Amino acid sequence: MKKYAIFFLPVISASLFMMGCEEDIQNDNAQAQSDVTVVARTDEASEPESAATRSTEAAAEGTVITDAKISIKEFELEVLNLSAALNLLSELEIELKEPRVVTLVSEGQAQSEVIAEGKLQNGLYSEAEFSYHKNLSVETSDEMYGKSILVKGQHNGLPFVCWTDEEKDVEIDFEGEGIDVKEQGAIYVTFYVNKVMNEIDLSLAVDGNANGVIEIGPDGADGNAALYAAMQAGLTGMAKL
Repeated sequence: MKKYAIFFLPVISASLFMMGCEEDIQNDNAQAQSDVTVVARTDEASEPESAATRSTEAAAEGTVITDAKISIKEFELEVLNLSAALNLLSELEIELKEPRVVTLVSEGQAQSEVIAEGKLQNGLYSEAEFSYHKNLSVETSDEMYGKSILVKGQHNGLPFVCWTDEEKDVEIDFEGEGIDVKEQGAIYVTFYVNKVMNEIDLSLAVDGNANGVIEIGPDGADGNAALYAAMQAGLTGMAKL
């Protein structure tokens, strides 16, 4: 019996020592956090006004984007360097009870808006995930009701409205090795509204119901089903970090 006691004592001591080390590491990691803000913007939204104006007017020749909005349901950042020993996963996840409308362009001016903020474990973050969500929580009179993405503007002086009600999960990777949140307090998600509009040849659009507005949306709105399909293709890769 004494042999066994002598044999197991170091093992138990070593186990307790390892547990203590792991707790210390966990406590250190819990303290090693940074305040992070995630900002949504359209392309060149952080540039001077003249550049921002050019970005909203550069979708295609003769086309001016005056307004653009998206509806999102959640946003999540995922860390790259997981600890093999402790299997730590650090996330900033914002799950909203109701879809949130984010304005990207308003009256021809590019906008920026905070979509998530909180504390994050320091480390390299590799990707972000979010969801476009069909918004049924706003008033039925709201222009975003029943839509996940809305773009408005003019083409050769004729107003147009493009929208989709598609709900889609999106994953976007950080460029290079990722983002070190210890060194960067703000993370920007850029939505390239122009990329979507560049997929649409508005010279082919028709005003099927003759109401003076070109409508491009689900169910063949205004007889522009082919242009709606082109717009859907442009949604892929619309957002970048």
